[in-house]
Amino acid sequence: EAGFVRTAAGATFPRHRHLGSEITLVLEGGLWDNGRHYLPREIIEKDTDSVHEYRADPERDLITVVVYHGIEIL
Repeated sequence: EAGFVRTAAGATFPRHRHLGSEITLVLEGGLWDNGRHYLPREIIEKDTDSVHEYRADPERDLITVVVYHGIEIL
């Protein structure tokens, strides 16, 4: 599956587990994930069974494009 995801400025996407690998490209805004800050044009890769949550920067909405194989909200 693939799609665009908009996360409101300052919002946190809940803790979840990946049911398959995931590749995310940041298009607009920024986010914090596992202590690392990502900005536009950066790619984030997650392995199957990885668990995390992320927080969008407070200044503007975060827009990403994501290719994934399902998640489970924890």
